[in-house]
Amino acid sequence: MITINHGTKSFGKQNVFSDISLNINHPGMYALWGESGCGKSTLMNIIAGYDRFDEGSVVSEGTVMTIFQNYELIDQLNVYDNITLGKEFPEGSESMLEVLQLKDLLKQYPSELSGGQKQRVGIARALIHQPSIICCDEPTESLDIENRHIVMDLLKQYSRDHIVIMATHQKEAVDQYADHVIRIVDHGLVFEEGTYSDRTIVKEKEIQYDRKTINTLVHQIISKKNRLFVLLFALLLVLGQASSLIRQVLFYVPDEQSTLIADYVFVKCSDTTLMEQVGLYGPDRILDFTDLRYENQDWQVNIYPYSGNPKGLQISGKDPTGLSVLINQNTAEALFDGKWENQTLPLCMLVSPYVVDVEASVSGVIEEPDTGAMNIYYSMHAMMQYISNQQTREGQDLDRYFLETEDDYQVKVGYDRIPEIFENVKGRRNIQITSPYYEEKLYEKNKGQMYEYMFTAMTFIILIMLSVFVCVVTGKDTITAQKSFVVLMSQNMDEKLIQSCYLKQKLLPVVIVCLVDGLSVLILKMVFPYISAISCLCMSGVELILYILTLYVYGRRLRKEQISTMMKEDI
Repeated sequence: MITINHGTKSFGKQNVFSDISLNINHPGMYALWGESGCGKSTLMNIIAGYDRFDEGSVVSEGTVMTIFQNYELIDQLNVYDNITLGKEFPEGSESMLEVLQLKDLLKQYPSELSGGQKQRVGIARALIHQPSIICCDEPTESLDIENRHIVMDLLKQYSRDHIVIMATHQKEAVDQYADHVIRIVDHGLVFEEGTYSDRTIVKEKEIQYDRKTINTLVHQIISKKNRLFVLLFALLLVLGQASSLIRQVLFYVPDEQSTLIADYVFVKCSDTTLMEQVGLYGPDRILDFTDLRYENQDWQVNIYPYSGNPKGLQISGKDPTGLSVLINQNTAEALFDGKWENQTLPLCMLVSPYVVDVEASVSGVIEEPDTGAMNIYYSMHAMMQYISNQQTREGQDLDRYFLETEDDYQVKVGYDRIPEIFENVKGRRNIQITSPYYEEKLYEKNKGQMYEYMFTAMTFIILIMLSVFVCVVTGKDTITAQKSFVVLMSQNMDEKLIQSCYLKQKLLPVVIVCLVDGLSVLILKMVFPYISAISCLCMSGVELILYILTLYVYGRRLRKEQISTMMKEDI
């Protein structure tokens, strides 16, 4: 049943076995005996398939089950599930549970058991399905004297028609229970044969674990930590995306500027040729006004000629005609609390050194949502007609005097060209330009730049935290679950099926989170068309790829050979 052919094993420069051979073909208790560190556990691992020789081979015909020295129970399963691992109790197993005093402990969890009780659960798990070969690594080390005899008697009885290999350094156990002794001496094996029984090894029942059973066990092992991981993953992902979206919303600059003066620059220059040199063509003269004084209070308002409503902004009332003016919503709220009908404004027209007072009625309110400034619009034609009836002290018509002396203009250039115009004017002393709406937005941008940087930094910090979380926690959870999975593998469950179930259960919830997150971002994109959905989708995509890669790297470690690292390396 067990054949070792010329096996050699070493760890680094330390030689453990040199050209060993062994044949075990009869039932009985085989004691693997030797001093601590001689290689007992290593040979047990190789026989069970958890390790391999550097050279040579081992062949085990039949199922090999292991009674681990350190119990190796699965913390997430109760005693019943730790013993059966998804199967039903075979007939006649009740007597074994009574002998091991486990019948009253079936609903308890490993954390509620003593060391001796855990050891007995491990023994029951190895014996429950009656495998052909049992490997025991110091099976009674955690038991008191009474339970030690119970367990050894049970193993002795089992060895009547099965192979039981027991690694021990206790000579008393060897003398009392062993049928045959395998001593490890000078990196080799000395087989001391005893009396062979005339009984034959009982043919074992093949135990098959289907995908459903393995999937259920994997779920029980990882579900609690997996739920917590998915919750924290979703939370960090949403926080990172929220930071990015808030930044986009708070510091969004609209493509269309919903104010009448957005496309204009206002120029003070007496030389039209110089204006053309800086890119200003077709200037229109405008009037100059002093600051507005209304109800004994000075107001910072902008007063411009009305050039129509090409942007189609909403107007309540009428366009300005005659000596009436059109005001925006900010002016209406500040001066009249929104009640603008039948109101008048005292304007002071400045044709230096003359000041012309105009009592202008409010004809309507225009909505300019993209500006916080107070704007007033007048009819240039009507105002010029009004001052044409005025004269200077020298008797000259004021409108003619205005045309000869004043050099204030407005030029429509388009909002996108305003930065270029400002750049062209730099260093020129004979021309001054302003663009109130552009300068307002530039001021807001500069003022909010620090906060924009703060949100950007916060987004990157959260994404770095999420990436570290994905790598570290995924690795840690996989390593933690590995101990439980290799126990399943020790019961001859298919390691590739365990890997598949684990990866699916770990990956599926995160994929669902990313899909729901992506759908939510697309819905937000429909509500706020100006936000960038690509950046948010890239965040979830990058983190998902990172998670898949981390799972793949750590998932490859879920192999049966890892069982040997759990066991006491007694080499």
